[in-house]
Amino acid sequence: MNDNVKSVLRTLFVSAALASCVIAYYACDYLKRASDNETYAARVHASQELLADPNFKAYMDNRQKALDSILGASNSLTSASSIAEQLDAAVGSAPSLDR
Repeated sequence: MNDNVKSVLRTLFVSAALASCVIAYYACDYLKRASDNETYAARVHASQELLADPNFKAYMDNRQKALDSILGASNSLTSASSIAEQLDAAVGSAPSLDR
């Protein structure tokens, strides 16, 4: 083989390798995006079910009332973690959808 043929073959091989890397990257990106979309759709559906649950609505109303009373009674700066602890102590944990 002469040098021109070797050069052309080397160029074709490198181009094919580069093209396969680009195709693999975009295929993985597409699959990840499709997976993220499915996960997002499932989360939205679960959130909608949770918001439609009357027990959860009552829990959120009680939590808002407790938050208002905590913030109204606080004369100093309160950290977010202590507010969360006070809310959990006042209201308890959120109801689950497991039936």
